[in-house]
Amino acid sequence: MPHNNKLAIVEDNQLLAAELEQVFSQEGWDVYLADCGEDLDNIMMHQAIKLVILDLNLPGEDGIQILKRIKTAYPSIGVIILSARITSNSKIEGYESGADIYITKPARAKELIFATNNLLNRLNKDSEIQSTCHILDAVALEMITKLGAPIKLTWT
Repeated sequence: MPHNNKLAIVEDNQLLAAELEQVFSQEGWDVYLADCGEDLDNIMMHQAIKLVILDLNLPGEDGIQILKRIKTAYPSIGVIILSARITSNSKIEGYESGADIYITKPARAKELIFATNNLLNRLNKDSEIQSTCHILDAVALEMITKLGAPIKLTWT
C-alpha cells in the first residue's frame, strides 16, 4: 500500500532500526531514523512527519519525555511506542503521555505495518473531518460553512 507518508523511527538499536527502515520503505513509507530525542527534533524541523515509532529506553532523554514533548508540539501526530517495557504501569504511562498504540518487543513486522497503516487511516479521516469544518475569515468578517456558504459576521 504505497502512500508516500513520512515516518520517524526513534530506536537506538542500530540493527533493529535498519530492519524497521527496510520493512517500512518496502511498504512505501519515507523513513527517517533517529537514535535519540535530539535527532528526532532535527528531523521534525525539516520533515512533515505523520507518524513516529518510539522506543522508550533511549540514551539521554527518556522516551516518555520525548513523547510528551512531541504531543505538545504536534498534537495530531501519530505515535506508536515499540518498547521492551512490558508492565501494565509502563503501558498506562505511555497511553497517558499520548501514545496511540503501545506494542511490546519483540514485535512482528506485519503487526507494526498493520498498526501504522490503521493509525494513518484514522489520522487521515480525522484531518478530512477537520477540513470540512467551518472556516473563519476574521479579516473579511465572515465564516464559510462546510457546504461553502459564506455567513457575514459583525465585530460584536
